[in-house]
Amino acid sequence: KMLIHGSYPEVWLAEEPEPLLAELLEGIIIKDASDLFRIDHPPAFRKLLKLAASQVGNLVNLTEWSAICGVNSKTVRRYLSLLEQAHVIELLPPWVSGKRAEITSTPKIYFIDNGIRNVVLPRFQPLDQRDDLGPLWENLVFTEIKKSLHPLLDGFGFWRTRSGAEVDFVIEARGRRLAVEVKAGAAGRPRLTRSSRSFIEAVHPHLFVTIHSGERLEGEFAGTRLLWLPTWQLPDLLAGTSA
Repeated sequence: KMLIHGSYPEVWLAEEPEPLLAELLEGIIIKDASDLFRIDHPPAFRKLLKLAASQVGNLVNLTEWSAICGVNSKTVRRYLSLLEQAHVIELLPPWVSGKRAEITSTPKIYFIDNGIRNVVLPRFQPLDQRDDLGPLWENLVFTEIKKSLHPLLDGFGFWRTRSGAEVDFVIEARGRRLAVEVKAGAAGRPRLTRSSRSFIEAVHPHLFVTIHSGERLEGEFAGTRLLWLPTWQLPDLLAGTSA
């Protein structure tokens, strides 16, 4: 249910969650943003919101998005900032370890809640009828990580090199470094991707976690402890990581 309708308590408990999500989006988010921040191009703002929902887990492309929305890139940047202030989205920065090959400026976009993301599109089909399971799972993992971290004491980002190697999430919590890769739909024998191996060899995290659809498994690679976990076990792991 969290994948489709999110985790707002009132939505979670509602018999008809979708109208409530629509009310939250229109009455609280869009109206408040328009009243507080004076949205000067409402159609472009709504188009950007829908575009953002379709781009969960992807790098922000100001040039492309401004062309699609019909406003300049400065306006797109400002609208994204307003959506962050309204607690609708978060722009996740790259995690930087000092290597020159890493991208250091372009963030990825996520929604604070899957339900809000889905009502923007709108898309509430059952999971077996969807073609966006990857973004749904990745956004859910993002929200679970976000809830577990201290905003000032812990660090959070993603890892990506110019050659294309990428790891979904990197967490710095209480002096420990944890990486999380989301492969929630993956089946079969667990294995490390080439990007995961590159990250471990370059960064040497304390723990590398792969979220998958199977059972909990453990391993080791290049001195780093490996865990394969089902999604529902992630909150307990993160609580221990940030303790």
